[in-house]
Amino acid sequence: MTPSTDETHFGGMDRPFVQAHLDQFNCALGTEDELDEKVNKINALCTTHSIGALDFLDGLIAFMKNGKRTTVSMQILDNYEHQVLLRMNDSEKRRKATKRTAPLDYRKEREVLKELPFYADLFAAANIGTDEPLLDDSDECGVLQQNAEFDAFDDDQNYAPQPKMRKTSNSSSAAVHLPVGNGCAVSGGGFSWPAKSSFTGAAFVAGGANCGQSSAMPNLRVISKWEENCGETNDDGLDEVENQASSSSTPLLVGTICPTEGNSLNFQNASLSTGSRVFSLDFGNVDNISIYPGMKIAAKCTVEECHGQQLCRVQSVVEPPMLEMPKLKPMGQQPNTRLKVVIVRGPFFSGVMAHSADQFVQLLSSVAASGANALILFGPFVPQGMELMTDSPDAIFSDLLAEIDQHIPAHVRVLIVPNAQCDQLNALPCFPTPPLIGPQNDTVPNNVTFLSDPALFALDSVHFAVSSSEILLHLCKTEICKSANVENEDRMRRLISHLFRARSLYPLCPCDQNLPFAPSASANAKLRLPTKPHVMVLPSLLQPVTKVVDDCVVLNPGRFDRGKGTGTFSVLDLDLSSAVGATSVSPFCEVSLFSTQQQQQQ
Repeated sequence: MTPSTDETHFGGMDRPFVQAHLDQFNCALGTEDELDEKVNKINALCTTHSIGALDFLDGLIAFMKNGKRTTVSMQILDNYEHQVLLRMNDSEKRRKATKRTAPLDYRKEREVLKELPFYADLFAAANIGTDEPLLDDSDECGVLQQNAEFDAFDDDQNYAPQPKMRKTSNSSSAAVHLPVGNGCAVSGGGFSWPAKSSFTGAAFVAGGANCGQSSAMPNLRVISKWEENCGETNDDGLDEVENQASSSSTPLLVGTICPTEGNSLNFQNASLSTGSRVFSLDFGNVDNISIYPGMKIAAKCTVEECHGQQLCRVQSVVEPPMLEMPKLKPMGQQPNTRLKVVIVRGPFFSGVMAHSADQFVQLLSSVAASGANALILFGPFVPQGMELMTDSPDAIFSDLLAEIDQHIPAHVRVLIVPNAQCDQLNALPCFPTPPLIGPQNDTVPNNVTFLSDPALFALDSVHFAVSSSEILLHLCKTEICKSANVENEDRMRRLISHLFRARSLYPLCPCDQNLPFAPSASANAKLRLPTKPHVMVLPSLLQPVTKVVDDCVVLNPGRFDRGKGTGTFSVLDLDLSSAVGATSVSPFCEVSLFSTQQQQQQ
């Protein structure tokens, strides 16, 4: 059945509709086993970027014809999305060039956020090639409302969202179960919203009737420090590589990738800055490489003069040593046999305030009923786009803490992570971001801890790394890849791997224009990854996802409120008793994605 006009305006297309439109231009969706995946991704891209269905398909067909392709592949969809982002970025630059922007006034506390548009370059125009703004002032940070239903987790090898039930295996022998749709949690229960999908480790053992609930609060050890000038070293592992290669006959250059002309990075303008000299780079002899601005590499190369410049012909790139992952402690050294963590990214109050407050209270009640023993809340807590009628941002945040105190049991540890980019609580946004300060006149509950962004910490013996910086989205916009097998590669997995390789939670330099980051030795030290965490949480506007990358469980929970009462959050359930002595927790955990969209009454 062909979808109606309303259904296809921003997604909602079925396979016959897409195929019929492609057939008109002698194009095809491809093999039978990939059709649903491609249609799902087309719908997700339409909705994410607010492009009409027919406009999106026409643009995709033109993109394929220009590349002399007739069959849609996942890689073609990735490349087309990249082109869409670039055109939107160019459109925003032209729009900004037509008006003068007043300088930022850092003395005005709350007004500074209104002067820092959040991702305006990503969602700048409703129609590609025009200058009409797409932003909705009522949405968080001016970002376009995203009403797509995200088909959540893909496995470790393939980007494959699907609306139907399926079960596959990844390289770690973990089962991936897609949409459950029974209105119950995949394991444990207690949540009144439907579980959309789950990642289940091969050795995971579900909890009993009480879901492994424990009256003991998990031990918390904050690893990241916020003292000024703390640890002004940044070990990227390349010094060791340079020392080992000093005896090699092939020259080894160690430096930072940057575009020669200061524009968007590509393989034609890439250069390597060693601190004292800048070399133009030629990757013609390298078959498989991905780079981004600010990436530090050690390249074996030959250097020659070319048009008055030093040209470095790269022969190979030497990888730094891999980060080690700490082992889990024996059961006698930690209070719980299970660790169940609910992970939620704001906004929590938006749109209709009363409805949003009810939904947040419902979340807290579900956390208490589910047997969870930890709750991680990411900002924004008072979104920039939220209209304040009478209450101040501090008063709203105080009410949020009061709800936590009222509904969350004392044994549940609550961790609060700030968001420097789009939260009215930040009078002077900066990244890395110091911990939020609790309301002066209120007593902060004993189980609540304010963390910095980024933050490294351990719950019992499970190490976490978390950040609200949107590094995955920023890398997605700037990273480029050269590979003979690029169509079969998982780009999101590759982007995450860059963080481990760089030993940093934000290796991109220069940073995204909307991130209030002032590079310094102290700031870079606060971004450092000294070891590989067991779990990494990177909330993003990108599609909610869970992946196992280099044995680390990496997840994006999505947004709790994306408008109209819909959103997502994640629940991590870890069987500590089975994971004793292990390093990776991926075989012993389950990560479930929940949707806050209420099921229709029958």
